[in-house]
Parts: sequence; C-alpha cells; structure tokens
Amino acid sequence: MCLDHAVTVLAIEFTIRQSQQMQREREQESFLVELFSGSSHQEDLLRYRAQQLGIPLGKFVYCMVLQNRSAVDKQSRDEPLTRLNNLLVQRVNKPGVYTRKAVVISDSLIILCATVHDSAEKQRAEAEQLLRELMTPAEEISPSTQLTIGIGGIRELLSDVPMSRQEAHKAMEISFHTQPKQKIVHFHEVLVEDLLLGAAGHPVLTALTSMLIEPIVAYDKEYGTELLATLHAFLRLGGNTKRVAEELFIHRNSVLYRLDRVNEIIQNDLNDPEVRFRLDVAMRVWKTKDIHANQRK
Repeated sequence: MCLDHAVTVLAIEFTIRQSQQMQREREQESFLVELFSGSSHQEDLLRYRAQQLGIPLGKFVYCMVLQNRSAVDKQSRDEPLTRLNNLLVQRVNKPGVYTRKAVVISDSLIILCATVHDSAEKQRAEAEQLLRELMTPAEEISPSTQLTIGIGGIRELLSDVPMSRQEAHKAMEISFHTQPKQKIVHFHEVLVEDLLLGAAGHPVLTALTSMLIEPIVAYDKEYGTELLATLHAFLRLGGNTKRVAEELFIHRNSVLYRLDRVNEIIQNDLNDPEVRFRLDVAMRVWKTKDIHANQRK
C-alpha cells in the first residue's frame, strides 16, 4: 500500500510539474509574439517579464528568421511544414540552452538571440552553429529540406527587437531573389538592395534597367543564352572571370565570349569602372523587382 501511495504521489507530482512547464512555455510563446510584434515599448517592463519567464537576455539581442526554402507549394506543404516547425522549435528551445528562444509566426521560425558580441561575423558564426545543431542528427528531417536563416541587426534594447526582426525578414526575402543558394544572409549584406527597394520606381533606376539590363534579357530570351546570369556573376565576383567560370561550370573563354556579347548589346565597356558601377546598380534593381511588385499588391 505504501508503494502504491508513493507511485500515486509521484504521478501527481509529475503531472503538476508537466502542467507547470506547459503553462510556462505558453507564457513564453505569448511574450515572444508580443515582443516581435512591437506592441509594447516599455523597456523596464519587457526586461522584468523576460527575466520572470526565462527569456534570453544579454548585453545585446537580435533576431533570426528561419525558413524551409524547399517548401514552395504552400497548399501542399502546410501539414509537413507544421511538423517541421514544431520539431525545429523543440530543438532550438531544448533544455540547457539559455541564449535563444524560438516561436513560430506565419510559417516562419522567429528566434530571439542573446549575445555578448556586437559583430555580424559572430552572428553568422552563431547561425552556422545553429544550422549544424538543427540538421544533426536529422533522421526526422527530409533530405530535401533547405533551411535558410535571415539575420537582423544587433540591438541593446528589447523594445528594438521588432526592428531586428523586420531586418531578418528583409534579408530572407531579398536573398531569395538575389542569392538563392546562400543559406545564411545578414541584413548588412543586403543594405544596398533595401535602399533601392525604398527608391523603387524612381525614373533614374527605371532608365538604368531599361538601357543596361532589359536588352540583355531580351537577347537571352530570343537566342536561349545565359548572358544575364554571366554578367550577374561577373559583377558579384568583382570581375574575376576565373571564379565566374568555376561558378557557372564553363570554360573561362566562354565567359570572355559572353562578356564580349554583353559589351556589344549594351554598347558599353565592362572594363570601365563607371559602367560597372551603373550595371551593378541596375542589376540589383532588376533582381529585386519582384519584391517591389509583391509589395504593391
């Protein structure tokens, strides 16, 4: 009888603790949703509530946004994506980790990170470590899963976290159109694209793309060539034709031939720094045009 009573007491105690843990997790989730939405700006109150709930706090805080880039067809991926996000939340919020806390908002995993470092390089290193932890072991995760992370800027105040979250989302969205193969993108890497998005529709930018990019696009479409992709790689890699050839898996002579065709089409010299600068601006505008179109909708 004593043993039965002991088992009963332990079962009740376990149930109570489990219930308390679930309640605490719900309160943490509610706090994070409120924090990321920016609905509260009272720094002292935010920090007090964060301490009470065990939310990560440090000298600096910032946001990561994690998405599965391989999930393209939303209608067919809802259920698998929900399972994946639940699994990822469990791994990010695993016991013993006190520097980050995650919550799912609109199919994205939003992660609050606390750190003592204020450099983008350290943020990238932390993101790379997180990806390794999430994918190893990866028995429950499909091999086709392509996890990508957008990183927002460092902030000292919790009340500024929503700005970091917006930056992380922008980094993710812009990189989807401009650097689709890159797994980790910091907002500082897409500052120029973000600036150009703010000036989308400006007559000068429209003129640049009309003169320098659209003729190449039309040529590619008519003759089935890849001049635009070659030019994009050439500009992004600082004019290093050897690296362009390696990235595109073609001979360097083919790169030089394609660039000569570009010179003829736009009637400009790619060796001219001013021409390269204008082409770089025009290319960035072209690559982000779909983002602007979606924003207008």
